[in-house]
Amino acid sequence: MNETDDRQARILIVDDALANVGLLLDALEPEFDVQFATSGTEALFLLEAGAQPDLILLDVAMPDMDGFEVCRRLKADGRTRDIPVIFLTAEDGEHDETFGLALGAVDYIAKSSPMAIVKARLRNHARLVMQERRLQREIAEHKAAREQLQVAGMVFSASSEGMLLVNADNRIVAVNPAFVALTGYGPEDVVGKDPKLLQSGRHGPAFYQAMWAALEATGTWRGEIWNRRRNGEEYAEHLTINTIYDEAGKVHLRVALFSDITEKKASEALIEFQSCYDALTRLPNRRLLAERLALASERAHRDRGRVALLYIDLDHFKEVNDTLGHHQGDALLVQVAHRVRRCVRESETVTVARLGGDEFTVIVPDFEGMDEVERLARAIIDSLSEPFRLGDQLAHVSASIGITVFPDDAADTDGLLRNADQAMYAAKRAGRNGYQAFNPEMQRAMSMRVRLSQALRDAVQAGQLRLHYQPIVELASGRVRKAEALLRWEHPEFGEVSPAAFIPIAEDCGSIHCIGDWVFERAACQAARWRSRFGTDFQVSINVSPRQFQAGGRDFGRWLERLGELGLDGSMLALEITETLLMDTDQAIADKLAQFRAAGVQIALDDFGTGYSSLAYLKEFRIDYLKIDRTFVRDMTPDSKSFLLSEAIVTMAHRLGLKVIAEGVETPQQYALLERIGCDYFQGYLFSRPLPEDAFEGLLRSASCEAVCP
Repeated sequence: MNETDDRQARILIVDDALANVGLLLDALEPEFDVQFATSGTEALFLLEAGAQPDLILLDVAMPDMDGFEVCRRLKADGRTRDIPVIFLTAEDGEHDETFGLALGAVDYIAKSSPMAIVKARLRNHARLVMQERRLQREIAEHKAAREQLQVAGMVFSASSEGMLLVNADNRIVAVNPAFVALTGYGPEDVVGKDPKLLQSGRHGPAFYQAMWAALEATGTWRGEIWNRRRNGEEYAEHLTINTIYDEAGKVHLRVALFSDITEKKASEALIEFQSCYDALTRLPNRRLLAERLALASERAHRDRGRVALLYIDLDHFKEVNDTLGHHQGDALLVQVAHRVRRCVRESETVTVARLGGDEFTVIVPDFEGMDEVERLARAIIDSLSEPFRLGDQLAHVSASIGITVFPDDAADTDGLLRNADQAMYAAKRAGRNGYQAFNPEMQRAMSMRVRLSQALRDAVQAGQLRLHYQPIVELASGRVRKAEALLRWEHPEFGEVSPAAFIPIAEDCGSIHCIGDWVFERAACQAARWRSRFGTDFQVSINVSPRQFQAGGRDFGRWLERLGELGLDGSMLALEITETLLMDTDQAIADKLAQFRAAGVQIALDDFGTGYSSLAYLKEFRIDYLKIDRTFVRDMTPDSKSFLLSEAIVTMAHRLGLKVIAEGVETPQQYALLERIGCDYFQGYLFSRPLPEDAFEGLLRSASCEAVCP
């Protein structure tokens, strides 16, 4: 019984997952006549019972019998061997695909493929099956070459895929209109010629040898191939070649069906590029860097060589993004990539990569000595220190670089990246715009930092934090008018941990917020107690980290409410901040400072003179006190620059209506010089070290509070 040419193609879906079957049924009906089986055994039973699908869509991973075994049995059975089998699988391995095609499957489709692509490929295969059957039926009825070509012409005219017929001598005998549209070649250009006139030159002899071996062995070849149009343009096509044999079993015709997949290949190439390269700078990304670093390390291990890894982080890049915008920040990163590549362009073995953000790396294999690596690091630093032209503006950044070496410092990729990162942070701590080579002490320091970070999270609840108070003495009266609350951490294992060590850790890990709340609560309660005992003019100052003001910090509303609950006037509390906070352009920071000022809380600018010391800050923000840093006081003599600068600071502050506090006063001479220039307050070991709460309260009670001046 002959099948009608316009009937729906029958597809048998074999998949043990009903959810997958349901999705396929919804997508394929009503375009196809769809049946399904939920196991290999059930599929074989249906076929044995007389089911006649045109295509079998076969899952690979099934519990009772996998798809490969089902395919093997189908191809071993004369009744089913010619039914095209298409594997549909969640696996995406080249080996599995090769194995499945070797078993006789006609295609291998990943379940992750868009359904539109799955349907298109099924449609192509179904159309090919129907066209092949029509062609074979017509060829069987008409033996003459003229009639064969007439039938082929009717089939070709109805196809949207390019088709050509090649005789046993490998000469083209007919092409369809779609062939002409896709290639630009007309029948007069190709009939009687070898199909190799279409070759693009991309494929070597081995490719075509394998194709002919498959055609000779099975009569069929399927795959992707690059050919060339008449205008010289290369294009990719998905090609299927089937062989028609005569009654003697010899080749009569070969039928080639192809579709243009150039856009698909371009999309795949883009996906592959994006998986390995950074889209902005077009440098290798973290994934490709790891692969190349592993290869370089393996080669160095084999050749007893070494590999250096440079980890580059830009300094002050955030300021560029914040002031000029992310678009200009991206433009700067592109220029950075160009400059770094220019520094290493003489060597083809060096890899420059972008890890993400403003972080870059350079792999330097087969270097002769560390002086070579250090010269490269210095060249990169010098190059990146030059201004960047961003539109009509100039931007300035610098770079901190960490250096590590395989196998000296680490034996694997993760270890090298970790070590280089630690060395880079050491370069930042050393002042930025420089480089540091990794050493084991950095690893120990990082390990200790991690342990301290973990311990710090529990320090408040564990009762390990204490406040000590250092008196601030008024020079005019000799009385203790203020006290600075200084945080101390006594850990049961590490002992007393320096604030210089744990405060940066608290800022990085976020613990600074709960610690800051604890310091405020403790200091505010102590201030309330001392006010009731020693008068209303006593003030406690607390140090506040910029992180507490920045994004994600506190709104401080609860602090001000707590002052009211304790019956404290805002003037009983002072906040000590640094110029780093004032440099931030975030309006929210200015609003929070204004919120404190409105409540009467005073503001002291700490470490004045060691940073930018910009008068613009004093003009823009309402500051009550300037604190002269101890480095000025330490070097103070009557003729020293420190003395002259301190005198200028006091004079300027008084003209602006500000008071001045000198830190680190340890000698009578320093005291006398501060008194001479009119400094308002001092604190330091000359009067007292920071004291625990009880000891400090005892100091306030003592008669020494009445006259502490030397």
